Amino acid sequence: MEKGLEQKTIREIVRLVEDSSWILPTFQRRFVWSQEQICDLFDSIMRGYPINTFMVWRVNNQTARSNKFYRFIQDYQEFWREIGESFSDPANELYYAVIDGQQRINSLYIGYHGSYATKLPRKHWKAAYDESIQPKTHLYLNLFEDADDTSSRIFDFRFLSSDMMRTQENRSKWFRVGNILSFTEILYDEIDDRLPDMIDERHLLDNCSESERKSALKKLKMLYRKTFYAPIINYHQEEIQELDRVVNVFLRTNGGGTPLEFSDLVMSVTVRQWAESKDKIEDLIKLVYSETGIVLNKDFVLKVFLMLYSSDISFKVKNFEDEDLDLVNKAKIDFDRIHKTILAACKYANQIGLNNENLRSKYALIPIIYYSFKRKKFDVDNTSKETKNRSYIEIWIKSALLKGMFGGKPDAVLTAIKQIIDNKLSGNSKSMFPVFDIIKKYKNKPKDISIDESFILDKIETSQWGSVDAFLLLSLAQQLDPQQRYHVDHMYPKDMFKNSKLDRMNMFANGQNPELRNFYVNKDNWNTVGNLQLLNDTDNLSKSNKSLFQWISEREKGYDLDRYFIPKEDGDYIVQDDKFKEFITKRKKLLVKAIMKRISLED
Repeated sequence: MEKGLEQKTIREIVRLVEDSSWILPTFQRRFVWSQEQICDLFDSIMRGYPINTFMVWRVNNQTARSNKFYRFIQDYQEFWREIGESFSDPANELYYAVIDGQQRINSLYIGYHGSYATKLPRKHWKAAYDESIQPKTHLYLNLFEDADDTSSRIFDFRFLSSDMMRTQENRSKWFRVGNILSFTEILYDEIDDRLPDMIDERHLLDNCSESERKSALKKLKMLYRKTFYAPIINYHQEEIQELDRVVNVFLRTNGGGTPLEFSDLVMSVTVRQWAESKDKIEDLIKLVYSETGIVLNKDFVLKVFLMLYSSDISFKVKNFEDEDLDLVNKAKIDFDRIHKTILAACKYANQIGLNNENLRSKYALIPIIYYSFKRKKFDVDNTSKETKNRSYIEIWIKSALLKGMFGGKPDAVLTAIKQIIDNKLSGNSKSMFPVFDIIKKYKNKPKDISIDESFILDKIETSQWGSVDAFLLLSLAQQLDPQQRYHVDHMYPKDMFKNSKLDRMNMFANGQNPELRNFYVNKDNWNTVGNLQLLNDTDNLSKSNKSLFQWISEREKGYDLDRYFIPKEDGDYIVQDDKFKEFITKRKKLLVKAIMKRISLED
């Protein structure tokens, strides 16, 4: 063992975490390890591989104890519970804060004493934790078989839910890792003799073959030894009590495992100056998600801080440490207003049809937040105010998303837009959002967000159903009701273009009109924007898979069909099955005209 290192067993560490003798300093980030990484860690332990050295901070004076600390997470829930609960300082008790090794120690705690809940594939997030889409799983070891060839592991560790266990043909082969802690601690030399009796008392290996029993006993003995006796945890104890120096140690030592992003380091500096910042930001992120479904992260909020208070908006530690800039203190003082502005911007995004999927660059929200904050108006989501200004902002964000303005490095773009907004608001806080100034700034440059008829037509002809661009184009053409939720739907239903359906059309009988049939079959004609529309929940339900002709025929007199840009011929809507080519050709022109009118803000 390296000089100066302490040693403990896993059982000792789990106890220390359980009774909060080992905790986390507030500058540590959230728990980020996946189930696979945890299983890899346990496989390494079973195979006798080193799991690297840990570092802990012995918190033993009043000044150090006045800082904020967290417990480790016992029951991890993706998004909802990724940091532990706040830790209340028990008077006169000794405790240690983990500086290096958070992810590994928390993985051990979850594996032995907790659970792991992550979202199932093809399930949609809810407004709060829902076990039906994020089932609780526990760590198990396969006692009878080794890991399969597709894994780099030898020992088959898996996180299994109760439903997954019910579907196992042989449940007895799966041993829940945490149950090893319920075994009586016995002398090392007596393990071979006494552990089998303890296993039999629990009926763990009843009804299994002799070879299965032999394999299971071998693995259980190994797990028992690794848990109770192997001094696996080697750690260095740091005695310094000044938080600044501890953070510097943290920044130097945290480079392994899942790599720290630079914003993690920036966050640690922020926490050093404002202990509650981590909780404040996490609470804001959860509130935004629960009310809008938009997933932000700490990087986004820190970038907002930089946009508001620094001329240099790049993630640099010095920007957060600069006493002259005083960024963190300003953010602390203004956080209620920042909170309101970020939430309002995300609600506004919902009102114009944007959600977490089609808002493909969250940074497009930052100019809106900056503009609102500087005007001291935090209610861009108020639909009864500043209707035209809301339209200016909609043109901005949808143009930026359509043209991919924030692809690559966004800092230069945000800095330039910040200057444009400052110039616009200088001396006139009532100025409209400067979308046209931004367009002019980047005209004919790499970040050009200007939109002309040629660009729109090309996008209409190439943007397929399900794409973000298809939604953005339709939402620019069609005025959306902020209170409604919209779906992209085919006007002529896609089933109509199957060969079996086309064969029944008189105009294609006996091989007639092959060129026209090719037009119908071509997915670029029926699955792109020319044949798509936005329908609210009620209209989408009524449309279902009906033909366009049937759906139009069922509309009551006075129903507004013009909002769907259905072309006409001699005063009648073109909706017949044999008029699809005419419909598409004319509807593209209607959409181009509508979008051009919208983005130029013609009345």
